Order: sequence, then C-alpha cells, then structure tokens
Amino acid sequence: MPGSQLGADVYFSTKARACVLAAPAAADQAARLRHLHATLLLLEGVPVHVVANRLGDSDPAVTLRVYAHVLRESAAGVADSFARAASTKGC
Repeated sequence: MPGSQLGADVYFSTKARACVLAAPAAADQAARLRHLHATLLLLEGVPVHVVANRLGDSDPAVTLRVYAHVLRESAAGVADSFARAASTKGC
C-alpha cells in the first residue's frame, strides 16, 4: 500500500498474520517474525521506545536488553557518520 504508512502497517500486519497462521509451527514462526521486525526497525535507526511500543513491550528496557546486540553492531559506523556530517557542514 504505497503512500500510506498506516495502510502499509495494516497490509504488512494482515499478510504477516496470514503467513504465520499458515505455517506448521505458528508459535515459532511468530517469534521469528517478531524478532525480524524488531531487528530491522532498530537497524534502520528507529528509536527503541518506538520499537518497544510496536512489539507491545510495556517497558523499553526489556526491548533494549533483548536487542542490545543489534544496537552495538549498528553503532560501529557512528564515528564515520559523524565524520561525514562534520566534513559536509564545514567543521
């Protein structure tokens, strides 16, 4: 559903639910889909509290503990990003 974030969310949610329910091991598939969803959002720089909310976690600290390895891995390029930003701003 291009052009509408809400539409995309509903579409993804509906399609994902259908795929998970059709899988033989639905619980395992649901957990994998949830983990993939959270991991991709965090790698894209979505704040932890937003990801926690989407996952239904009541406390972002839980999400942070579970996905800390993703955040550590994505932090590796932060210094390079800062250097690029500083050089393009004339610093």
